[in-house]
Amino acid sequence: MEKWSVSIAIGPGQHSEHILNTLKKHYELRQSFHTYPNLVARKYKNGAEVELTQSRLYENLQRIIWASWIRLPYLKTKQTPRSLFARLADDFIKNNLEECALFIAWSQISLKSIRRARDWGAKVMLEHQMVHVLKWDEIISEEYSIWSKVTKGSYSLFPKKLVERMIREYEESDFINVLSSYARESFIKQGVDPKKIIVTPYGIDTEKFRPKAASVNEKKVRILYVGRMELLKGVQYLLEAFAALKRKDVELHLVGPILPEMLPLLKKYSDERIKLFGAVNHEDLPKFYQDSDIFVFPSINDAFGLVVLEAMACGLPVITTENSCAHDVINDGKNGFIVPIRDARAIKEKLEMLIECEETRLRIRTEARKSVEMNFSLEHYEERYFKACEKTLKEV
Repeated sequence: MEKWSVSIAIGPGQHSEHILNTLKKHYELRQSFHTYPNLVARKYKNGAEVELTQSRLYENLQRIIWASWIRLPYLKTKQTPRSLFARLADDFIKNNLEECALFIAWSQISLKSIRRARDWGAKVMLEHQMVHVLKWDEIISEEYSIWSKVTKGSYSLFPKKLVERMIREYEESDFINVLSSYARESFIKQGVDPKKIIVTPYGIDTEKFRPKAASVNEKKVRILYVGRMELLKGVQYLLEAFAALKRKDVELHLVGPILPEMLPLLKKYSDERIKLFGAVNHEDLPKFYQDSDIFVFPSINDAFGLVVLEAMACGLPVITTENSCAHDVINDGKNGFIVPIRDARAIKEKLEMLIECEETRLRIRTEARKSVEMNFSLEHYEERYFKACEKTLKEV
């Protein structure tokens, strides 16, 4: 039986390899275009790479422009050059893209290549690993406004031209593939047809992320956060909640790169019970989960939050916000807890309950692990991704 031909533009991320594996398994993968660490086009035959084309222009411009933007004070007052790089990548993909039945586009870098694919009659699925861009800009503006007297945000809003480009990508694709119900709702609230949106939650390696046989923290309850230390991850509300825990039998371990915007807040909430680990290799993360008792992911705005699955797979009770993958992976009170965004009091209450009740921690430990094994392994993710592709090919 002849297989559908598929090409894909793909950005950085842990799941890129699994997407490619899925396409090779079920389809005739013709081309893949990668933007990280370099802009390259790969051709395949029978699942094996047979040709590679690299954009030296993109690589050199990226190095020069980013170096200038970082070093020159005047340029740092302007928008980042993301829009320029998106256009350059899109031109490269469009100029190298060959005819196929399904083109999987990557948000921000695919407008011209979407149009080229549609000229051939190809079906187009847009891979979008964040919330709707207008929702993203709205919530980042709100959060930076709330904390403007304490610190300055590290990110600029999306450049206007890039926002316009992304919205046109939404409009010109047959389907938009997002990571969570929260991301889906952000599109619906902007007037996008719900039938156009596919939800494909991530999966993880359940052998790599698994519980330890027994707890190692007999005297202190260890609370863990993993992720970038930034305002959009809501770390400030976790710090506030932890400061309100007036007890010595707890520790807070913060794992992840620290953005400058968090330094004033870390100073404000400085506490000998808090341990900072900075950025760590992904291979080292399982030990942090396994050596902890409770996981908190207080994100303000996250299209998914893979660390939630990693923590659950390691048997940790998770406290996370509704602006994440929460409603896709957590049954509130059974295998974890969902709290509103920006609610330090709610985080504190859940922490106190879990600290006081070891029986509840152990019950949720079992349920959390079971949930991931049954629904969120890498095999589950690849199967969901295949179904998303089939939907695009057959329902347009």
